[in-house]
Amino acid sequence: MKCVADARCQVIRDDGKIVFYLKGDVGEFKKCPPHFRPLEGKTAPKVDFDKAGRDELLVAEFELDDLKEYIEEKYGVKAGNRGIEKTVDLLLDSRFRDLGDLDLNKVI
Repeated sequence: MKCVADARCQVIRDDGKIVFYLKGDVGEFKKCPPHFRPLEGKTAPKVDFDKAGRDELLVAEFELDDLKEYIEEKYGVKAGNRGIEKTVDLLLDSRFRDLGDLDLNKVI
């Protein structure tokens, strides 16, 4: 099963190798180790589009239309018919460029 790291940690994989994972990294395990949560199956939580990283978004199970709708509502950008990879990249780019409620007149 595919799992995503919730924190930076070291894990012994199923093949016996010790691997260092950063928060948001995805790994394949028989059972999710501590500090990981499942990305697929009945126990998988809903994807948080505000915080999910690229690897998690590419692997997680969700409707592409939900992601497109989220991007349009939150950032005012139309996603179009791009496919999963380009839509995920659009989300990450929009998230990076978002200034939130920042008033640029008060910054100076």
